[in-house]
Amino acid sequence: DIFRVKFNPYGAHLWSMSFGSTGGDQGVDVAVDNAGSIFVTGYFEDIVEFGGGALVSNGGRDIFVVKFSFDGTHMWSRSYGSSFGNDEGHGIAVDGAGNVIVGGEFGNTVNYGGFHLTSNGDSDIFLAKYDTFGTLDWAQSFGGLGWDSMEEVAAAASNNDIYLTGHFPNSIDLGGGALVSAGSEDIFLARYSPGGGHQWSKRFGDSAFDYGIGLAVDAAGNVTVTGSFMGTVNFGGGNFMAGGATTGFVASYTSGGNHRWSRMVGQSSGWDVATSNTDDVFVAGHLLGTADFGGGELTAVADTDVFIAWYDMDGNHKWSNRYGDSGNNAGFGIAVDLNGHPTITGETNGSVDFGGGSLGGAGGYDVFVAKFFGEIEIGALDDCANDRGKCALMVFVKHFLDGPPIPFNPPGPPVTRYSIWRAVGTLPMYPPDPIHSCPGPASASLAGTRSAASVPCDGWEKVADIPATAPEAPYMVPVPTTRDATPGDPAIHYFVVLAEDDQGGWHTSPPESISTTNDLGSAILAIEDVPNDNGRLVSITFARDSEDAGGAATPVLSYGIYRRDDPPPSISSPSTIAAKEPDPVHRIEGWTYVASAPAHGDPVYAVEAPTVGDSTISSGDYSSTFFVRAMTAAPTVFFDSPWYAGYSLDNLAPPMPTSFAYNAGTLSWDPSTAGDFGYFTVYGNAIADFTTAVVVDYTTAATMDVSLSPYAWYYVTATDFSGNEGPHASIATATGIAGTPNGYVLSVTNHPNPFNPSTAVKYTVPTTGAVNVSIYDARGSRIATLVDNPAHAAGAYSAEWNGRNDAGSTVSSGVYFARITHSAGTRSRKLVLLK
Repeated sequence: DIFRVKFNPYGAHLWSMSFGSTGGDQGVDVAVDNAGSIFVTGYFEDIVEFGGGALVSNGGRDIFVVKFSFDGTHMWSRSYGSSFGNDEGHGIAVDGAGNVIVGGEFGNTVNYGGFHLTSNGDSDIFLAKYDTFGTLDWAQSFGGLGWDSMEEVAAAASNNDIYLTGHFPNSIDLGGGALVSAGSEDIFLARYSPGGGHQWSKRFGDSAFDYGIGLAVDAAGNVTVTGSFMGTVNFGGGNFMAGGATTGFVASYTSGGNHRWSRMVGQSSGWDVATSNTDDVFVAGHLLGTADFGGGELTAVADTDVFIAWYDMDGNHKWSNRYGDSGNNAGFGIAVDLNGHPTITGETNGSVDFGGGSLGGAGGYDVFVAKFFGEIEIGALDDCANDRGKCALMVFVKHFLDGPPIPFNPPGPPVTRYSIWRAVGTLPMYPPDPIHSCPGPASASLAGTRSAASVPCDGWEKVADIPATAPEAPYMVPVPTTRDATPGDPAIHYFVVLAEDDQGGWHTSPPESISTTNDLGSAILAIEDVPNDNGRLVSITFARDSEDAGGAATPVLSYGIYRRDDPPPSISSPSTIAAKEPDPVHRIEGWTYVASAPAHGDPVYAVEAPTVGDSTISSGDYSSTFFVRAMTAAPTVFFDSPWYAGYSLDNLAPPMPTSFAYNAGTLSWDPSTAGDFGYFTVYGNAIADFTTAVVVDYTTAATMDVSLSPYAWYYVTATDFSGNEGPHASIATATGIAGTPNGYVLSVTNHPNPFNPSTAVKYTVPTTGAVNVSIYDARGSRIATLVDNPAHAAGAYSAEWNGRNDAGSTVSSGVYFARITHSAGTRSRKLVLLK
């Protein structure tokens, strides 16, 4: 079967899927565009379903091409094949405009989206181009009488030209005239325009077996090919003689097809090649015996080993290594990220260790994926023990250029210092992309060059410098965080280490994360609303400082509560109780001193403090932020806690409206005396029952014309800015007979309130349309959906909420909001669940 899997840059699994049926199905090549969309080609037998409907083989193996979005969602898929024989997709690439180029081999006749391609021999090469939406632009074929195979396709991002490589046994015309093989199999390399027009083509080989397998195009348009040969081959720079043994090669050409450089690399075969942002070349394959990639001989330990070789743009060797312990191991694919870090994939039927521990096979051939960073890594990152916080202890392994040179590792100037960088911010989704611009252009490879080490770059800031001393043991360095973790905030910080030389070069580690704690200082444990008040008041519970104890060296005498000077809510809630402000007000660095408590050795303290504003039904969630300062006899000696945020609520409803009267279709009552009055709600019912009454309308005036909404009974309530609805006043009409309402307003209410365990959420809908009625907590998070109807009829309705969330779990007691959404607008109702 075919599988596809996606990992994040540090190897964490994101998603994986498989496709196939009872036949032989294989994904052969994959490409990714700038939007993160994923393109795959290969072949299948029988039936395969990628998500857009079944693709059915015409016979034998058929070609498939499929596009997925960045998150794995199927976008489109295509299949092509003849009635018998094997048709296979071997290579896929995306050009700079987002077009998709696919190549492979086919036999007999294939209808390729309206282009009828017919093989001249056993198997011919096909090449096709699609736009990003899967529309076929063109398709063409090439081949002679033998079995011709295209192994890889690449597209230049700069001008969208197309390159092919593969091998052929007899002769082949790739569009520029016949190329004739010198023997068993020869290598071909060809370039085409975006429209499929032939630009140039070349062959390389002798009477032995010669294969072009991997291909890559760099930013300058240079093309590099890798593969193997067995006899004598001239790639343009002179003869290479293999002497009958399978021998790997790497050769680079200009966009015009002129030879740039080439290398013969001993008993090996190159399977894939990739280029970095600065046109360095990485090659992967398998090592059969002994090979010298330019840094000294490497000899396979297992039957075959994986190899990786790294060259600069001019073909100069920078680094190479082999990996394998037992069995057969091979690297079939390689890619390079923005930092120049290579990722390799392949297979093993034995065991292989890439540096992170031995990967043992589970039986047969297993797939592996390995990513390489610079040989510098953070070994440990721990919270500093028994301290006052904002401190982490980092242990990192020295870089291999920190000290005497190590054979076969990348050459370069010696590392003279390290710098430690911290991600700017502590959001859970950090870190930012790994450092690749500090602040200059993207790094060339596993290392880079930058001009100003002290300048923050790409979301990172430098926090420490350490001279390189080539120690035997790892480096151990304390590093600062910006704040400590609290119960409501993990405050995760990310760090990387850069190894630097005196020529501006650098090597970076993968990032590691840490949350720090204040072990000795006071810490806010909870911030809770003070109940049964008019708001703007919370109770702050905090743990004592370690110096608030007998025999302390620097005794704490008192605690001060500081509130951050944040802007008030967008709609402030006037309160009938004035906020408690200290006298005098002492302001420090954007914080206001709002409360205090004497220190007397208690393990836990509780203090009431004023907030900036309340969370209200009008303005939504609003939190105020506080910290605790433990103060000593010396004015300049104090110990601060991490900050912590909490919200306050107005819990007292306005009084019942007075002088409620009905006269000839008009209701009237006295204005509300509540200082935080928001609006009146008028209800109507055919019977004397407030619990089943429906909302007639809302108003801020002390009168309402209800002649178009005739009811036998009317009720009126007052609601404040925080959504607290007071008791109702009631009145019967003179006749006591209800008529038919002319219409409804958008409304939501509930009864009983407060409630336990359930409440009836009543709502009215003015016109037919989409209606959603949901329950939210005081912080604005959706808890439960009661109604979600795309075509809800007008009228009065009721839905029960049983105090459970959408998962069926019972929610805690507290304040919640019922919210109705309709094209006419949105209405909310404050609910109080008591337990």
